[in-house]
Amino acid sequence: MASGFSVMWGNKINDKVWRATDFTPATSYWIALFINATAGTYLRANDIASAQEVAGGSYARVEVRGSTGNTWGVSSGGLSVQSNDITFPAATGNWGSIISVAVMDASTAGNVVLYGDLPVPKPVSTPDIFKVPAGYFQSQF
Repeated sequence: MASGFSVMWGNKINDKVWRATDFTPATSYWIALFINATAGTYLRANDIASAQEVAGGSYARVEVRGSTGNTWGVSSGGLSVQSNDITFPAATGNWGSIISVAVMDASTAGNVVLYGDLPVPKPVSTPDIFKVPAGYFQSQF
């Protein structure tokens, strides 16, 4: 399973540490779902257009930090883990088969921060509810 930080996010961290180039992290983050069979490759490169995000059928990204509070545990040993389930609204149409999930820095468009490919594609159609279980996302250095 492909997963990890996007190259864009890794570059920002490296530039901050090694070049003292500052950046301002987003105040909120959103979970996005992708249906392209090679989405993880595109997400790593921050190419969300090629990764093909779900569209229609009441789909919208779910906010995980900001007005919803913190959804990640305190870092320990270089690891921070998503601590709550992240639940999408019920599909009112066919979303396709979810292949990858990503943490984004905007409610639409934006940049990939973390991504992960599902071990098995998950088809979603009316009235399914897609859930990212606690512990799925792990931010580790």
